[in-house]
Amino acid sequence: MWQILLAISIFSLSKLSNAQQQPKVAPPQITNFLAEDKVAPEEVKFRDTDVWQLVLPCRATGSNPLKWVWKHNNAEINKNKFIFDRDWELLSDGTLRARGLNISDRGTYQCFVEDTVTKVSTFSRKLRVEVTAVGDFKSHKDFTSSVKLGEPLNVECPPRGPSFGVTFAWTSKKARSIQFPISNRVAIDPSTGNLHIMYITEEDVSTFNDLEGIRCTISAANTFYSSGALTLQIIPGKEIKLSSPSFTSSTSSPNENAVEGRRKDLYCEATARPPPKLVWKKNGVELKSGIDFIEIPEAFEGRLLSITSVKESLHETTFTCEASNNQTIASGPAQQNFVLNVEVAPRWASKPPDSLKEIPISSNGNLSCDVYAQPEPEIKWYRDGREITQSSSKVEVSGSKLLFKDTTLDEAGIYQCSAENVHGMIVSSTYVKVLAIAPSFKNGFGPFYLFQDSEGRLKCDPEAAPRPSTFKWFDENGAEIKSGNGYTIEEDGTLVITKVERSQHAGKFSCYAKNFLGNATAEGTATVYDRTRIVRGPSDLSVNEGTRVDLRCEAVADSSLELHYTWKRDDATIEYNRRVQWLKDQNVLTIADLTVEDAGIYTCVAYTPQPKYSEAKASAIVNIAGAPFPPTNLMLSSECQNRNTTLSWVTGESNNASILYFLIERKSQYADDFWQVIANVTNPNATSHPLVKLAGNADLAFRIRAVNRFGPSRPSEPTGSFCRTIRAVPEKWPDNFRGVPGKAEELTIAWTAMRRVEWNGPGLYYKLWYRRVNSGDALVEVRREASSDSFVVPDAGYYRQWEFQIQAINEVGEGPKSPLVKQFSGQDPPTGKPEDVTVGTITARSVELSWKKVTFTRGSVDGYRIYFWGESRVSAKRRRRAIPGYASVTNVTGVNTERYTVTGLKPYTNYKFVITAYNSGGNGPESDQVAADTDEAEPGPPSDVQVFVFAKYILVTWQPPSEPNGVITNYRVGTETYTGSQPTDVTVNMEETGVEARRKLLRDLVPETNYVVEMQAATSKGWGTSFRKTEKTVAWAAPAKPEKPIVEGTAVDEVRVDYKFGLGGGYTHDFLVMFRKKIEGQEFQNTSWVDHFQQQSIIIGNLDPELYQFKTVARNDYPSQENPQESPASDITEARPRPGISNVGKRVSTPIYQSAWFIALLVLIALLLLVLLTFVLYTRHQGAKYLVGKREKKRAAALIDREHFDEEEGSFSNNGRADHPPPYPSQGSLPRGADSDRDSLDDYGEGPQFNEDGSFIEEYGDEKKAPPEEKDPSSLATFV
Repeated sequence: MWQILLAISIFSLSKLSNAQQQPKVAPPQITNFLAEDKVAPEEVKFRDTDVWQLVLPCRATGSNPLKWVWKHNNAEINKNKFIFDRDWELLSDGTLRARGLNISDRGTYQCFVEDTVTKVSTFSRKLRVEVTAVGDFKSHKDFTSSVKLGEPLNVECPPRGPSFGVTFAWTSKKARSIQFPISNRVAIDPSTGNLHIMYITEEDVSTFNDLEGIRCTISAANTFYSSGALTLQIIPGKEIKLSSPSFTSSTSSPNENAVEGRRKDLYCEATARPPPKLVWKKNGVELKSGIDFIEIPEAFEGRLLSITSVKESLHETTFTCEASNNQTIASGPAQQNFVLNVEVAPRWASKPPDSLKEIPISSNGNLSCDVYAQPEPEIKWYRDGREITQSSSKVEVSGSKLLFKDTTLDEAGIYQCSAENVHGMIVSSTYVKVLAIAPSFKNGFGPFYLFQDSEGRLKCDPEAAPRPSTFKWFDENGAEIKSGNGYTIEEDGTLVITKVERSQHAGKFSCYAKNFLGNATAEGTATVYDRTRIVRGPSDLSVNEGTRVDLRCEAVADSSLELHYTWKRDDATIEYNRRVQWLKDQNVLTIADLTVEDAGIYTCVAYTPQPKYSEAKASAIVNIAGAPFPPTNLMLSSECQNRNTTLSWVTGESNNASILYFLIERKSQYADDFWQVIANVTNPNATSHPLVKLAGNADLAFRIRAVNRFGPSRPSEPTGSFCRTIRAVPEKWPDNFRGVPGKAEELTIAWTAMRRVEWNGPGLYYKLWYRRVNSGDALVEVRREASSDSFVVPDAGYYRQWEFQIQAINEVGEGPKSPLVKQFSGQDPPTGKPEDVTVGTITARSVELSWKKVTFTRGSVDGYRIYFWGESRVSAKRRRRAIPGYASVTNVTGVNTERYTVTGLKPYTNYKFVITAYNSGGNGPESDQVAADTDEAEPGPPSDVQVFVFAKYILVTWQPPSEPNGVITNYRVGTETYTGSQPTDVTVNMEETGVEARRKLLRDLVPETNYVVEMQAATSKGWGTSFRKTEKTVAWAAPAKPEKPIVEGTAVDEVRVDYKFGLGGGYTHDFLVMFRKKIEGQEFQNTSWVDHFQQQSIIIGNLDPELYQFKTVARNDYPSQENPQESPASDITEARPRPGISNVGKRVSTPIYQSAWFIALLVLIALLLLVLLTFVLYTRHQGAKYLVGKREKKRAAALIDREHFDEEEGSFSNNGRADHPPPYPSQGSLPRGADSDRDSLDDYGEGPQFNEDGSFIEEYGDEKKAPPEEKDPSSLATFV
């Protein structure tokens, strides 16, 4: 009963709120707060009143007026402080700012925001602030230290007040600017200021006296304090000359704590004579500056090791300071160990709770506060700003989780999780909305696309909260569909049809959905299409390298849908190119010149596009002969939780060539990832390999290839189970980090955006720092999103040098910083051009050039660009005036370079060369063009070589080399058997063919034997690169069925028939042609046998002008010369003799367009048209010639005004002539063009002028007759 009452009340509330979420007004949410603590030295300075040193934003949104409260070290900052202290302000948007700070202002700051109407509040994390401050010395009294010459001196910097971010120096009593210098013998502890001199010398005593003593000076934030002066009193004694290193007391203890993400300094001092050399090591490996956040400043002579950003994974280990000099004993250098324990401020282990959580009413939900910290943090949960101290029946606190049970509208609000330890605090904020919505299909329902004989799925997904408890389906007749008899209704309401039948399932379907707030019904139409099927798929193949394979794939789909194909190799989509092509009209994927990398599983996918998607697949394995078979049974030793695992496998067959090594490849679930080699296992007998430091936050799969001397195997099947890794910090900075100068005063910092698998965790972004070199400015920091790949430096200046650095950061932490990269900003191109360009030594493939360097007064010249292009000397054309678009270019760096040899040229080619100076702004002017002819060289291999294999013969055809490298003088070709050896090791005896030959028949071969075919071309320089191919002759047999012959009419009563042999049998010795008229009942006639060795075509004469059918038959010496077996007849080709009059006087039908009467008729029509045109032009001209005198001049002037006269070109412009033609077109004037070599009466004043027919233009005056009405220009006919 109570459930019904609850439902009624909730339904009423939901109706009042239009069935939307509660509460009615949005609670306050903080939208802008600092992401990082302000703990860097000099970031917040004390006593500085010129600027606001502390600015803490706390911008928030809310439906009602908001109230802000700030706490300092957990105590509320009294509002009177903002009234009476002018150095503290609370702005209207919640920003807290202060200046003139003291050391007491350091600590934590936290912002609280409250809705003044609902009293709902929220809060920020605690932000740690350090104030850079200098404490004065408690005493300024001078003091003296007694010491013997040769002994060490240790002096403490006197006591002083609290300080932060300070630096220490020992300075002269006379002048603070004169410092007692640090050296390999003198050290100043950077954290305490204590002075250590390894051994006192007479020089030290003299320096102290000259400086009148030295004082410990502490400085920061433009403030300096100095202690009393130290003077030395020398005690007589024997000076110690030599000693081995020993360590003094250090401010760093043997066990040190550090906080991840913050700076940590380790300091060691050693004393010895002579001064020792200090080396820092981590786990026995020497450390270098700039790697893994390590810095060893030279100013401290190796005593200081700074970790700029501590990482638990990198730095929680043992660091060793080693000291050695020439007195070091045989046992080795002195050592001091520091064990670094890294503690971690709270951070999100995976991700923070979502900012919005929607929970359907009466449902369950949870929020997770998954935090990592060392030491363990204290976790607290808050609702609307108030701590949840105990669980209720609806909201339960369970450690780091908050559980919602049977949620009602009252549970809506702002929920926050705080996690805090001694190093920091993080806070989440989640707006929990409770949804109460009756089912609605306002987002649509259907249509549905089903496929015959396939599974069909009809979704019923209404908007509803809670999710509907009842789903019902009905057919178009209103009958309810229940699970069973080929139907299944899943829990989410989806109707599954086991096997679709068009007759049963095409039509309308209805879905009814209900929750306790209401119900809704929607109707949609289902259309049934024929499913996509592959009717002919590819077959498995094992082929030789260098051959060609054709993989056929033919499918059928519904006739109303468009059918598409795509091919994959090892699940990667194939990109088509010149070598790999999809022949759409033949349904064949063809791959030419196979390599071992082409081996793999090829899958044809036939599909119809979305939304009517249906697909079918068929696969085939392509193996390359000689390459090994892939390993099998891949297994992982663990699920990779710690980013480590071991991959094991079973080695496949080696294919009679020993395996050399294995390649392990990895791929993740991310769309931008691909199979990438991550390990090379050099042990050929290995069956497992450890995989460490895998990509974080990824589901990884692995596969492996075996490699022998022929190449790699096709990939193995991927590992069956995914290797799921935990989140980690990025382990790299973006690749290709560089500066790109643009136009003058422009500079872009660019990089390659990191692929998703390289993030190692969610929430990746980049931090970028930049500044002008030697400017003294601090590095400017900007933040860029993960997809960005560039940043434009503002106000880059003209040719100014900048330095910049980048770092990748994700939700887990920071990755390594890149080294500093330097680049100049943009400039203008050079203004000068290289002079006196000359050609030096020339070879077949190189030309030496020299020139005079370009001088400049502003910016730089970075080098020279040599543009060159060539044409074969056989077909060289005239000199060009500009650099063509296809020209090659070589960059020669260095402004002082004046000589360079261009290599990689083609032999026997006429080259042109142009040189320009260049810089980041572009190219300068071009030099004068010079030319050079390269020498001849040996040619490349012949092109378009085809090898046709028979039983006792191999036919080779070819075309001239695509790289002749000179004038081809000869060819040679030959073949040789090989057994068990590499084809490249076989020596082939070749026979010269002469330069005109394009085919060669290799005879007297052995059937079913492996042969190497080789051929070469030659120039005057010798024989060129060989073409080699391995083939196997076929079994001895009769010729295969010939291809259809090619037939061409050569005369009115004869044809030429070209014989085309077929492949797969023996070579053709003889052939004959069978022919007949294409008339029913006609019998074939045979020609005599033709010797195929001597000729490949035959002329057949005495034919009638009819359509004939032709086919060919072949034979050879199989099974014997006395009784040869004929091949099957070829397919038929139809043709007729050439049309015309035969030599026996019989008339042959001729096409109408070749008939004499038709041609004569066309000539007559053309003459009539010409006469008519002449008459029309003449009669129109007679009426125009009397319109003369002043009126004509006036009209001419108007035309001149209308048509602007171009004095330079000597003609009127034609602008607007089509729209406004002159009313009286002149038939007597020649068109004015750009040519100035013509005569014109315009050059001779205004005397009498003649028209075309010989009449004077001014023969009659204007006054005698008024001009007729001007006609509409559009009515005048124009003949062209």
